[in-house]
Amino acid sequence: MRYLLLLWGDADAEAALPPEKRRAIVEQHMAFSGRLREAGAMVLGEPVGPALMDGPFAETKEQVGGFYVIECGGADEAREWARQVPTSPRLAVELREIPAA
Repeated sequence: MRYLLLLWGDADAEAALPPEKRRAIVEQHMAFSGRLREAGAMVLGEPVGPALMDGPFAETKEQVGGFYVIECGGADEAREWARQVPTSPRLAVELREIPAA
């Protein structure tokens, strides 16, 4: 089964971190991606850049910062991977099953 791990965070709070802390977050995501690949669970993972749109949009500090698409044996395994996503300011990981086509 495939699952989407959608990463919501506060881009302003992350930008306010010292450069070495931001770099550490990136390195932790690289290591997490490596563990997913080693386990055969990685399908796709990407950071998401700022939205290029001109309203209307929700007034919120949380923004999608990136995502992972993983393949695993079920919801319990997907939840375990979601728990291992590296933390960043105000991070929330949204877990969604991707229905088979």
